Amino acid sequence: MLIALSIFGWNRTQFTLDDQEFQIVGGAIDLIRIPHQYWENRIISAKTMGINTMVVQLNWNAIEQADGSLDFTTEQNNLSNFIQLCKKHDLQLILRPGPQSHYYTAIGGVPIRMHYINVSSRDVNDKVWVAGVSAYIQAVSEIVKKNVENVAMIQLDQLTGLDSVSGDYLRLLRQLYISNGIFGPFTLLESATKLNNLQGAAIGLSGSVEQYEVDTVQKSWPHWPVYYGNKYTGGATTYLSDSPKQKILRIQDELKNKQSMIFFPICGGTSFGLEAGGISSMTYDAYTTSNDFGAPLTENGYPTPSFLRLQKQIKGSNEDKVDVLPMQSVQEFTMKKVGTIEAQNFVSKGTFVEPPTFESQNQREGMGIYEIQITPNSSGIFSFEKVRDYAQIYLDGELIHTFDRQQDVSFNYLIEDTKSGLLKIVVDTSGHSGFPGYSYTDDLKGLWGLNLFNNSKMTNFKLSLLDIENFKPVEKLTEGSFIGGLFQGQFTANQTDTYLDLKNFKKGYVFVNGINIGRYWNVKDDQSKNHYSRMYCPGVYLKSGINEITVLDVISTLTQVQVAGFELAFACPAGQVEHGQECNKE
Repeated sequence: MLIALSIFGWNRTQFTLDDQEFQIVGGAIDLIRIPHQYWENRIISAKTMGINTMVVQLNWNAIEQADGSLDFTTEQNNLSNFIQLCKKHDLQLILRPGPQSHYYTAIGGVPIRMHYINVSSRDVNDKVWVAGVSAYIQAVSEIVKKNVENVAMIQLDQLTGLDSVSGDYLRLLRQLYISNGIFGPFTLLESATKLNNLQGAAIGLSGSVEQYEVDTVQKSWPHWPVYYGNKYTGGATTYLSDSPKQKILRIQDELKNKQSMIFFPICGGTSFGLEAGGISSMTYDAYTTSNDFGAPLTENGYPTPSFLRLQKQIKGSNEDKVDVLPMQSVQEFTMKKVGTIEAQNFVSKGTFVEPPTFESQNQREGMGIYEIQITPNSSGIFSFEKVRDYAQIYLDGELIHTFDRQQDVSFNYLIEDTKSGLLKIVVDTSGHSGFPGYSYTDDLKGLWGLNLFNNSKMTNFKLSLLDIENFKPVEKLTEGSFIGGLFQGQFTANQTDTYLDLKNFKKGYVFVNGINIGRYWNVKDDQSKNHYSRMYCPGVYLKSGINEITVLDVISTLTQVQVAGFELAFACPAGQVEHGQECNKE
């Protein structure tokens, strides 16, 4: 057994604490997806369910700043504070620092600069990657050393076997920790069907794993623990998904057999700003801002039926109650269109022979306008090979076509008369894929690839970009042809949580008191099937009294839109009505 960070370790296949057998009953959360003001509430609630170990996921891209420094001191990144809160409530802590965090966040939690220069991630031969990882692990190690008695175990990356990452990479990560004075224990998170192994590291299995799979892996590696590394409480959701479903987890046998497990996640979280990722293989789906996952605790920390079922199995009763934070509804209010898309602060990037990606201009996501002159007074087919991710095509100021990457990979379009031939393409991005390898290289944002008109390559593209991360709204109603626009409104509230319902908008970004609370996309024509129109707005982002809300919508043709706030994340099904944070029969 490796030298332990604390009194946590293992004796062959069984975890130990104070040299006594210890069964991990863990709950995983993302540090950046829960406002730091609510960390303690979620920790207490998890313990109330029966959790004895918190598992905290870091995102390197949230830690690394624009100047390359690594920030663990601002409140939302203050890992030491979270560790001390776990200590305060007598919970063990397992740290998941990545560097590749998980697939549901943009670029898997890897800093965007790596994407800009096409770094080969998780590659021991890529000097830029190794240098970045080395600096990051050094910073993580400093935090661990300051809290050495309170960190039970560190996970090295994740799913490296499934992603065909070399064992050399895992050995590099371990050596980097050792070089910084951290000697373990270490654990892996792997797929039962294709896993990496590291001598001396525990193995957590991820996914819908059966006990026989745990037993099979344990027989192959009899000298260290094999456990349920991620026991999914629900599933990830995209804008095309149905409402989130909770899994009925029956864990009595695992508990009886002292099988360790981690519930992923223990509570819902929110991908504020542009942190939501996407999933890309043959087709692309954008993950929702909500990371509810059907978790035992909702985004706002409310206990679900799953919470009660698991609590009953773990503790034998539901006597212990969660301290539920208050919610509020917000009376319906009107948002008015105050600016056009054209009036916003698009910055000209110049003219290019071939259309440049957003990344080539050091922009992560946001919006772009490509402009190109094609042959006037002609007809023919123009085609775009790569459009990432949503586009509107305007010819002579008229919207002639829209493209959605969630529906198609590329497109061809017949023009019968090009008139003046002035073509403008408005592109709006969705989350970067969190999956490594092929998905990274295929997920560059904007227009790229082979772009043709009548089988001839189009050249000389002008590009202007709008940076959503540093968005400054422009209230100006210009004469323009683009649909969509800037909307603003005010609502009265107190400093408690609510869900703002954007069901009457189409696709865009929401800012409350200047804070980007995420993206929405009501992609389905039947609004009753758009289950993710409600955006979680924490009370800590609100003021007591008048609050300002700004929406930049890419598609809406309205001039006024009604918005309201609710206590529930999702509208109740037919035959039920909303009552507080629950749906009840009419």
